[in-house]
Amino acid sequence: MPGSRGLTSAACTWLTACVGILCGAGQWHIVAIALAITFIILVAGGPTERWLHRALGGKADQGAPTNQPAPSPDAGPQPLP
Repeated sequence: MPGSRGLTSAACTWLTACVGILCGAGQWHIVAIALAITFIILVAGGPTERWLHRALGGKADQGAPTNQPAPSPDAGPQPLP
């Protein structure tokens, strides 16, 4: 999806701000629950997303590494992908 790079980082930044506010308000039980849910989503989310993407026939991510071998240094100029 175009323009979707960095969304996880931005969401984590907002979550950190919200958790900080909750800590300041003394809502420790909500903080503990929010952190547990966050860690589960961040740990399981990536593999689940990749599996669903493959299972539903999505296109390869353009930023993802491919299994193509690196060009030989003496092979001359290489065409752009």
